[in-house]
Amino acid sequence: MAWRRSTRSPARLRWLYSESPSARKRIVPASCVTGGFIVDIGPKTIEQYSQQLVTAQTIYWNGPLGMAEIEHFSTGTQAVAREISRTSCAVKIAGGGETTAAIDRFGFSKDIDYLSTGGAAFLSAVEGAPLPGVAVLQNKEAAREAGLGKQEVSR
Repeated sequence: MAWRRSTRSPARLRWLYSESPSARKRIVPASCVTGGFIVDIGPKTIEQYSQQLVTAQTIYWNGPLGMAEIEHFSTGTQAVAREISRTSCAVKIAGGGETTAAIDRFGFSKDIDYLSTGGAAFLSAVEGAPLPGVAVLQNKEAAREAGLGKQEVSR
């Protein structure tokens, strides 16, 4: 796929992509990207991440590494998913709908210890932050235990 500037809207910069397998794909350092989008990680980043994953004891993964829903830009996400699946010493936890969809699409779901479709909520739970939906339920329960009526429970 290739990105090109759209001439339809001169007031706003718009980019379109071509799904042609012969479309040009450039691999450049992130610092060299101007006027476009970074849509995947490159081989050097994949290698750096892979080296870190080999020694990891716990892996939390939230978010694909680019536009993984488009096959032409899924190389980095697929490579990292493969490396995580090969890591045998780590507890492997992944969260987020796009992340779990990519892991499933690449066939690595069975190698991940815990998959959650919750993205931000998943990270909040891992951090120990209160989850709004759970907090409401806990507050209702606490109110009932205190003998407060339905009208007296604040929202």
